[in-house]
Amino acid sequence: MKILVLVVDRDNDFGEKAGVRSPIIGRKANLDAAVKLALKDPEDSDTNGLFSAISLYDRLKKEKKSAEIATICGDSNVGRDSDTKLAREIDYVIKKVRPKSVYLVSDGAEDDYIIPIISSRIKIDHVKRVYVRQNRSIESSYYLIAKALKDEKFRKKITVPIALGLMFYGILVGMIPFLLYVILNGIIGILSQTNLLSQFAGGTFIAVLGLYMLSWAYAIDEKLERAVSNYKKNVEKGSATPYFTTIASVLVLFGMAQAWDAWTGIQGDLTKHTLYFIAAGMWWWVFGVLLHEGGYVVDAYSMKGSVPKSFWIITFSTTAMGLILWAVLDSVKLVLGYAKLTNTVLYIYLSISLAAFLVISAVWVSRSTRKKARIEAQWRK
Repeated sequence: MKILVLVVDRDNDFGEKAGVRSPIIGRKANLDAAVKLALKDPEDSDTNGLFSAISLYDRLKKEKKSAEIATICGDSNVGRDSDTKLAREIDYVIKKVRPKSVYLVSDGAEDDYIIPIISSRIKIDHVKRVYVRQNRSIESSYYLIAKALKDEKFRKKITVPIALGLMFYGILVGMIPFLLYVILNGIIGILSQTNLLSQFAGGTFIAVLGLYMLSWAYAIDEKLERAVSNYKKNVEKGSATPYFTTIASVLVLFGMAQAWDAWTGIQGDLTKHTLYFIAAGMWWWVFGVLLHEGGYVVDAYSMKGSVPKSFWIITFSTTAMGLILWAVLDSVKLVLGYAKLTNTVLYIYLSISLAAFLVISAVWVSRSTRKKARIEAQWRK
């Protein structure tokens, strides 16, 4: 009877911090992953959990028991996305290893979420919880706060609501009244509106502070640094993705220019300006997203000789969302009297019909490739 020693990393620290792909199967692969994570973040509890699992695996092998060790990882977006990925990976591990039961090694924090996912697929014979012992002298308030602030999950829970509140307050109270005055009355005479100017300055400061806190909570600077590093590596490897991404960025900027031309080229209230702004730039932005995905497709085709079906799902879904938004914009224009009845109704029907067809196509492709989803997802990594 083969026993699977299983470690679960629900928030994908192994992938996000150490750059390790999951699922991780085998003692050597798991030991390498544990060392990589330990070097990146020695205080991460997942490191201790995996070392403990390796120790348990070695003990089982000494007892002459048939055993294998594996680590499955979720997603940094903890919740539905991470649990869906965990379910997909545990199915793959079970199919690959074919165990009869599982020894789950856990840090105890996520047991209520993890155990039902695993137990619905295979029998759990043992759960080992790993807790890290700490020296009492460092368990001061300062240390705990400093450590908590380094934890991205904690920062998101605490900082994001405050940051969003500051941003919305700054925009609604300070910036929007100023912009409405400029749109309705022009820039001339704004200097005499001292109250509006002081509101705008204060609102801008608060909104920028909220934006900074939001970027800090999500570690935007680190992600940008990684993105630049990956961009350079892809260029050095001769990948097509950087070039497609650059062209896609140009399309997005061109769409912004087109949208701004539409904003300044019409007369009317703020609602009309907003509708024409979105409508003028929307398809450029959609094409930019599709072109960005096209870079991954070219790389995948050059490596495997085929176009991943995931690309068709993204293409159909993105185009369908664009058509639906287009129909919504036309409907609002029609209701507010900004568009003619005959042609607009026809375009709305055509947009909704084509969007429905694309959604059905995306669902069909998704269902037909569900069994191969885990394998095909690797082309994006």
